[in-house]
Amino acid sequence: MSVENLFFKEEKIYTNGNEILSKILLQRNLKTEEERYNFLNPQLKNLYNPLEIDNIDAAVNIILNSLNANERILIFGDYDVDGTTSIALLFRFFQRSFYLFYECFLRPC
Repeated sequence: MSVENLFFKEEKIYTNGNEILSKILLQRNLKTEEERYNFLNPQLKNLYNPLEIDNIDAAVNIILNSLNANERILIFGDYDVDGTTSIALLFRFFQRSFYLFYECFLRPC
């Protein structure tokens, strides 16, 4: 479904009867056509710059210092989709970039 199928009516977003999508767009406070379009049609150029994350420079320094000192690094995340995806991405990055030894611990919820 593209953003062209969206329209405003009485300050509520209607999406061809799709209440779930309508609620998501409202909860994300996407009001303009451009905001809705970018959300529904993601592109790399519209992503936030990760270097603008608060205290990212401190986090990078901690990781680099730990790698230089051969310290262990724990990658911790939750069991929802974005949590497991983030863990997998970080794990693969460290494994391929630094050829690290790893131990895997799984704790069921």
